[in-house]
Amino acid sequence: MYYSLEWSYLATLGRAVLNGLFLLRIFFIQHDCGHQSFTSSRRLKIATGVFCSLFTFIPFSNWKRVHNAHHSHNGEMEYRDLGDINFLTTEEYDRLSRMGRIQYRLVRLNVVQFLIILVIYIAVIQQFPYADIKKMNPGLYANNLKALAFLSVPLALVGVAVYFFVLENPILYRIGTIPLSFFFAQTFILLHECGHLNFFKSKAGNRFFGNIFGLLTGIPFFTWQRMHSLHHRWTGWRDLDPTTEKTVKPIEAKIVQIIVNACWWLMIPIFFLSYMLSNYWNLAKIRRFVPKPVYELSVLNVAI
Repeated sequence: MYYSLEWSYLATLGRAVLNGLFLLRIFFIQHDCGHQSFTSSRRLKIATGVFCSLFTFIPFSNWKRVHNAHHSHNGEMEYRDLGDINFLTTEEYDRLSRMGRIQYRLVRLNVVQFLIILVIYIAVIQQFPYADIKKMNPGLYANNLKALAFLSVPLALVGVAVYFFVLENPILYRIGTIPLSFFFAQTFILLHECGHLNFFKSKAGNRFFGNIFGLLTGIPFFTWQRMHSLHHRWTGWRDLDPTTEKTVKPIEAKIVQIIVNACWWLMIPIFFLSYMLSNYWNLAKIRRFVPKPVYELSVLNVAI
């Protein structure tokens, strides 16, 4: 491009546009490698991501950690500036001075973001690898001892429920169903966290307790983990998300509407049951979305 300036400014401009599109595509590939979704080989994804970073000038390893942390803590106010542009609540914005409000809005202009901040982001921020990671609170990292201590909550809930049940009092029996319902809700939450491998520090701990929570919730842990990861990968794409593909063209038969309405009034959790059985017990469906080795392990997990 530099040498083409000598004979044609127009040709240089055209090449600049093509070069920009090329670098944008390279970053897309680096982004997908960072999300472990570009190829089936982990080593090839890392190698490709590092190779792409030579063109984008965004170090792959640190960017991957910060960007995945950004996704993991998306919506959490404590990490609003992690890998992203900081934002304020309406109350925080109202407390700003007039100059502070002008600066806050100026930063969000497209011209400023894509011509100034983008240069600063690549040339400065990305060249200091651990600047963003240090913002994370170490107290919120996975910790095996804290995870075991937290298990006292569901144990206490089920203990209270059992105590009310053995009293053989009809009123207390009904009261006992309240902590029991919280117990099962808690086990599903713990199943979810173990599925993301972020409840215990070790993978073995997450998998061991994940299978226990899966037994309590009636959801096979291994199939949950695989199908739920696909749900996160394709969130917003209902036709590609295995957990929402049926919502693209929902069944509108009258008999189905009658059954759903009846279950709604009778407080039968038909939505949860259909969601659980169709996504995590349906081996025919699972087979369409996962590789053969994963499918074989899913069959074993469902059988157990």
